[in-house]
Amino acid sequence: MINRFFTDSYLYLYFSIAAIFINFLFKDYINDKNIVVMLVFFVIFFGLPHGALDTLYAKKSNLYYNFIGFITFNIVYLLVGLITFFLWLFFPLLCLFIFLLISILHFSEDWKTEISFLQRIILAASIITLTVFFHREEVEIIFFSLTSSTYIANLSLFFYYANYLLLPMLLIVLLYNIRNDKIVLNIITITLTAFFLNPLIYFLCYFCFFHSVKNFKESKNFLFSDNKPLQNKVILLNLLLTIFLSIIIFKFFLIGSIEDRLLKIIFIGLASLTVPHMLLKAFVNYKN
Repeated sequence: MINRFFTDSYLYLYFSIAAIFINFLFKDYINDKNIVVMLVFFVIFFGLPHGALDTLYAKKSNLYYNFIGFITFNIVYLLVGLITFFLWLFFPLLCLFIFLLISILHFSEDWKTEISFLQRIILAASIITLTVFFHREEVEIIFFSLTSSTYIANLSLFFYYANYLLLPMLLIVLLYNIRNDKIVLNIITITLTAFFLNPLIYFLCYFCFFHSVKNFKESKNFLFSDNKPLQNKVILLNLLLTIFLSIIIFKFFLIGSIEDRLLKIIFIGLASLTVPHMLLKAFVNYKN
């Protein structure tokens, strides 16, 4: 019974409630710069590790067998990420829209063993749309920082009005799974945090304390049954490489205020990592 209250869904709820209380208690001291710096910290140390095992995931899935294959895989993986990054620089609004759609597909995998594909898409889409519904102006500011486009209002309107379709469907998913405490807790947590929290803190709670933790645990169980030292070395090496590339990109390729550049590093960087990460998993699933 005790272990039940420390599953991914319960921990996500606990961290989210803590974030809501901290937000209210220290609201006067929380500004955009502090939020962005906090987001950078949590994404680096909680979010990035869940994709840091892709090299070993590919090996375990027999995508390469020797050192040449290892080098080839990593070059292709890095190239896909770099292509995604530079496409964003040239077509920011289109890439942001595509990235949000890809994120919905990617986040839906968090419930792949719990509910049907359609229900997963509805739940994952609500992660994007609900914060726009409750905090549209703040989301538009974030979108503008990421794209510098004058058309971000059209993008935010799309996700805003999507709620009129998704909210009734989300209610149906909730009622259909009323006996599944994981799904019920996730829907409650997502809705509460979307309503009470700044969009960036809301994203932090979901991405770092549910999505990344869940994916990291699944990858770790698949890759490391009893080899913890190897796990730590791989994660550390990938984190150092990611931080190194982020510093170079931050210094030489991005413009704007420090907050804008940090936001771009977070979200454009996540897009650049998510695309090869998703393609890898899709290819492995197709192959199997």
